[in-house]
Amino acid sequence: MKFVATDRVLFFSAIICTCLTFPTIPQRTEAVSSRLVKRYAKRSNASDMAEMMLEYGDVNYDGLLTQSEVLLFFKNSLEFPDEEANQVSSKMIELGDLSGDEKLDFLEAAIAIMIISDTWESALM
Repeated sequence: MKFVATDRVLFFSAIICTCLTFPTIPQRTEAVSSRLVKRYAKRSNASDMAEMMLEYGDVNYDGLLTQSEVLLFFKNSLEFPDEEANQVSSKMIELGDLSGDEKLDFLEAAIAIMIISDTWESALM
């Protein structure tokens, strides 16, 4: 009996020592957290914005956003000035339209928002 108890103590001691050598979650994620958090937040915000654009901006309910629908969304929903709404809507179509149909679906709108949010100043110039 004494041998079995000693065996268990050694086994659990070995497991605890091994686990203590692993980095803790804050140590592992500290180096990459700022970079990843910003990326995930941007993706989350872009998908939320794209969803909102399709919900409130898609006038004909076809699941696609034309440049005029994007323009109206930025102008009416977000209260952008006319010229800025026009610039943003044309840049979104230019940067996000991957299929070449001059319309944005959900994924294309999210991509365009991510690109524009990265380079807001240069995208509008």
